Amino acid sequence: MKPIAPIAAALTLALAACSGEADTPSDGADVDPAGVEAPMYMPVVIPGQFQGVWDYVEGACLPESDLRMEIGSDEILFYESMGKLTGIELEGENSIMLMLAMEGEGERWEQKLRLAFGEDGKTLMPQFFDGDRVYDPMPRQRCN
Repeated sequence: MKPIAPIAAALTLALAACSGEADTPSDGADVDPAGVEAPMYMPVVIPGQFQGVWDYVEGACLPESDLRMEIGSDEILFYESMGKLTGIELEGENSIMLMLAMEGEGERWEQKLRLAFGEDGKTLMPQFFDGDRVYDPMPRQRCN
């Protein structure tokens, strides 16, 4: 009769090799072919509490509203333009600064946009920045 311990050890090594657990660092970092750990990067996304469809507080949330904003995880759709998220700065729990690559009406430009909630915690107060110009926020309500 053959001893069971060597067979069990061989099976354990084979399973570990197939699962990749033996080569995976404990902190979850990726390892390149040279065996050097690469840092983990989180995708740049707009936090969930800001996502959704928003319109001016006195608007009817209709698709044709020129102040309507549809905020997704990595882009914002406006009335006649769209902005792709290129960077984000967290300013606090209820405020973020977005860097957007904008495109609309045949033109392209970079835009900074602050998204912050008003004192009521429900009204979104988007504020656009254009170089040295800072525009007053126009309050938006969440559309259902």
